[in-house]
Amino acid sequence: MITAEKVEENIGISKDYNIFEFQKALVQRDALKAHRIVQYFEANPKENPLQMLTVILHNYFIKVLICNELKNYTDNKLASEIGASPAFVKDYRQAARIFPPSKIKNIISEIRTIDLKSKGVGTADSNNYGDLKDLVYKVIH
Repeated sequence: MITAEKVEENIGISKDYNIFEFQKALVQRDALKAHRIVQYFEANPKENPLQMLTVILHNYFIKVLICNELKNYTDNKLASEIGASPAFVKDYRQAARIFPPSKIKNIISEIRTIDLKSKGVGTADSNNYGDLKDLVYKVIH
């Protein structure tokens, strides 16, 4: 029998603690859940390297920004523009309604800074997840 626990054990993806649940927690402004996920990432850096997380977050918020700009597009046309499945368009649209373009641009800027630090630019500790914890606060407030 295949269970969520067996999937996580064999391929390393947690149903509760992954980048997609992190994005969802940010959009829902669920600080507690978002911080728990960051703590999980920090405790499991080989499965959740900061460099990978920043790339996925950056791409997500770029798509949200595009959705914000292309509000009048149909779901299929928008999905084509952002390179996502039409099934996920409603999630991007929801995030675009929550975050104004100026906020999204600030979030993207913060993610880029975290990405640079994760690559050793301007810091001695490139594996510091503290900046990701700070990002949670900046996104939610």
